[in-house]
Amino acid sequence: MDEESLKSYLRLNAAITLENISLRAVDLGLGSCFIMMFNSKKAKEILKLDKRYEVIALLPIGYPDQPPPLKDHDYN
Repeated sequence: MDEESLKSYLRLNAAITLENISLRAVDLGLGSCFIMMFNSKKAKEILKLDKRYEVIALLPIGYPDQPPPLKDHDYN
């Protein structure tokens, strides 16, 4: 696998992992928001990450200030 294909594969796996974390957060009564549009250089600086690491997404998690609206599902 070439380097670009490997990076794409790893990003996909990271996205799947973050989605599962987000779903679990909801199960625990928490809220989250998958973020991919951010300054990755600044995030790396704030997190004090070594140059070998790349920040590809952020997933803030916390308690929502209001409950999510109930959804009216039509299963017919």
